Amino acid sequence: MQKRGQVTIFIILGIVIVAVLAFVFFIGDISFKEDLTAEEAERFVSSRIEPISVLVEGCVEQTAFDVLKNMGRQGGRIIPRARYYDVPLIGGGSSLIDYSLIKVNGEYMNYDPSLAAMEAEFETFLNSVALDPGFPSGISGCIDDFKNFEREFDNIDTGDMSIDVEFGKKVLLKISYPVTLRRSSYETTLEDYYTEIPIDMGEIHQVSSRLINEIISGGDYLDVVSDLANTYESELNANLREDIIRARSDHYVIDAVAEFNNRNNILFTLEYTHPELTQDYLFKFLTGTG
Repeated sequence: MQKRGQVTIFIILGIVIVAVLAFVFFIGDISFKEDLTAEEAERFVSSRIEPISVLVEGCVEQTAFDVLKNMGRQGGRIIPRARYYDVPLIGGGSSLIDYSLIKVNGEYMNYDPSLAAMEAEFETFLNSVALDPGFPSGISGCIDDFKNFEREFDNIDTGDMSIDVEFGKKVLLKISYPVTLRRSSYETTLEDYYTEIPIDMGEIHQVSSRLINEIISGGDYLDVVSDLANTYESELNANLREDIIRARSDHYVIDAVAEFNNRNNILFTLEYTHPELTQDYLFKFLTGTG
């Protein structure tokens, strides 16, 4: 009997706690809907500008970084072109990558995209596919119509987003996105945002182009590959030969790892390290004879 009485008390206590919490949330929701004076409304909206901006910039930055990683895996292209190779991966599976340089019938065909072309494709992709609500991990899905903020405002109106990209010492992202926040008698519109990713795409492209030009100017493809490999310290690992080319600066290290998975193709991987990056950025480019 004593145990049954204790259970009944706990049940009643639980019901009371739930009722109190429900009442608190109900009162809190009403308070969000209460009219504020013009001065109170301005102070409130102004206090929410930074969190709204942080959300927009964070969503654009995360999606942009994901797209950059995909570009790095595919030789500076987001969408593979006509001349690509299905590269087998060490852990299993494979990955499509464009040839940056291929030798056909004794003639070199240079498909290495320029830095300007990479920047243009990246910007176009961000302003089209990445803004599509159906794009996995895209910008629109990340912002999610500001649902985490909707209880705080009478209304949140948004316009179209556009993103300008610049590949400099860092990847610079300038965002235009009108967001109008309204509470009681006060409203304001945010429009311009800015974020950056600490990856020097110019330096990465310069290193890849230098290696491609060395191969073009060296004559026979296999001889050049062999000479290039012998220039650097080599090691054998599971029948995969790796040669590391290192370019240093004060803020990052670029390692070019050349993987000789057969005698016709050499896959370079530039490993870009920066103290502000949570993970290294990998940029691959493929040269070969098909």
